[in-house]
Amino acid sequence: MVTAFSVEAKDVSTGTYLGLPVVPFEDICDRYPPDQYRVFVALTPPQRYRSRNLLYDAVKSAGYKCASYVSSRAFYVRNVQIGENSLVQEFVALQHRARIGNNVFVGSGTCVGHSAVIEDNCWIGRHVNIAGFSRIGRDSSLGDNSCIADVIKVAYDSIISPGAVVLRDTRSGLLYSGNPAAPARPNSM
Repeated sequence: MVTAFSVEAKDVSTGTYLGLPVVPFEDICDRYPPDQYRVFVALTPPQRYRSRNLLYDAVKSAGYKCASYVSSRAFYVRNVQIGENSLVQEFVALQHRARIGNNVFVGSGTCVGHSAVIEDNCWIGRHVNIAGFSRIGRDSSLGDNSCIADVIKVAYDSIISPGAVVLRDTRSGLLYSGNPAAPARPNSM
């Protein structure tokens, strides 16, 4: 059950939202102690996922445990692992032994293949196909309708453009686009 909302003090424009209190983030520990409440760091558009990661780190540093949410309209088997502060939207399929890290967003209609791993702080767009035994490196972003072939390693801090088809391992810090995907430019996000 949601108890309150929180934003940075500079962004508080009202004392309530949907009938619940809005608390400045700087005051959250005083009003909602970490040993009594859990937090969910809300998601932002993919171009601002680094800001979300910083906020997640701040919440963890304050001593909070984080909640995750998996839509009741998602499909996953019992041996799937899902970390904290992760959101799995509707019509997602998480296959046998898939692992989702902490602070991960998985968009609707995505398929995460058997034994695939999505590391922490990733943003996975809508209708993405991640084939079996692939690994998505920490702090990466996969655009809508992109496809990652079997046994591919998407390196740390990679951005895969919408619709890109990744057939080879990527290198860290680059933006990939096209079919087959190739590095387009350094990642500036």
